[in-house]
Amino acid sequence: MVDTLLFYPNHFWDLFQDGNINYQDGNKESIWTLQIDWDAYQAEDKQSYLKYTRAYGHSFRDCIPDVITGMLEDIGGRGITRVNATMYTRDFIYDDKWGEDLRNSEVVMRRRFKGNVPGSPYYLKVIPWDYIYYGNVSSAVNDNNRSRAWPQSCKVTTDKYVGTDMGQDRSNLFRDDYYIRLSETILLRAEAKQRLGNKQGAASDINLLRARAQCSYMVTAADMDDNFNMILDERARELIYEEARWNTLLRMGGTIAVDRIRQYAFWPETKATLNFNYNLWPIPQSVIDTNKDVVLQQNPGWTDR
Repeated sequence: MVDTLLFYPNHFWDLFQDGNINYQDGNKESIWTLQIDWDAYQAEDKQSYLKYTRAYGHSFRDCIPDVITGMLEDIGGRGITRVNATMYTRDFIYDDKWGEDLRNSEVVMRRRFKGNVPGSPYYLKVIPWDYIYYGNVSSAVNDNNRSRAWPQSCKVTTDKYVGTDMGQDRSNLFRDDYYIRLSETILLRAEAKQRLGNKQGAASDINLLRARAQCSYMVTAADMDDNFNMILDERARELIYEEARWNTLLRMGGTIAVDRIRQYAFWPETKATLNFNYNLWPIPQSVIDTNKDVVLQQNPGWTDR
C-alpha cells in the first residue's frame, strides 16, 4: 500500500536512519552513540536491541480494528502503547506558528494512516483523527482510543524491520542510538545563558535548531520567558523519545515540574489528584525500614500519603 504523498528531503528524518547515527559515518550531530546491532544480538546475549516500537508505538489494531489493523511497516510496527504520548507532544507544541517545522513533517511525525480493512469506509483512504479519537458511540472507548493511537515518530519505528525471517515481530529496532546529540548540548547552553540573564543568547541558540529545522518562525529575546516554557517546548520538539523529561523538568526548579504536569498531563485524574508540589519521589517504605541503625526520613511532602 504505497502512499503517493511527496516527501521532500528531510535531514532531521535522516538523523534517525540505520547506518546514519555514528559520527564516524559522517553524522556531525552525534556526540555519544550506543552501539546496537542485529548481528551482535544474534551472536551475543540477545540484549542488543531497542524496545522503542513496542514501548512507544501506537496500536491501531486494539482501538479501530474495523478500519486499520496489523503490524507491518505501513502501520508503524508492533506497538503495545506502554508509554502514551500526551496531546502536548502530539499537537499543542506545533499549533499556530510552530507548524512549519521539519520535526513535525509527515515523514518525521507521521500523521497519515490509510485503512487496510477491505470493505471499511476508509479502505485505502487516510483515516481522519476525528474518527480515531471520537468515532465510537462510547466516550470511554474514545478515551481509550486516544491513549492507544497517536502520530508516530520516525525515532521509534522504521521502514524496514530486520529479523522478521528469524522470528522478530516488528517490536524492536536494531540500530545505533544517541546517548548525547549536539542539539541537546545547544539547548543546555541556551538554558545556561538564560539563567545568567542572557536571553538574547538563549534565543540565538534556539534559532540554530530552528534554522536547521527550516522553521518559518525564529525566537526573540522577548520569547524567553522566566518559567523556561520556550526552552521546554523546544526540547519537546527536538528531543521527544530521547530526553529523560522528568529530570529536565526537575532541573527547572521551583514548581515548574508539577505546574506543567497539571497543565499537560494526558489523564484528567492526574491533573485532579496532583494537589501538592514536590521535586523528589517518595522513598519506598521498605528502604526506610531496612535502614535500621539510623532513621531515614521520608522525602518532604510524602509522609502519611
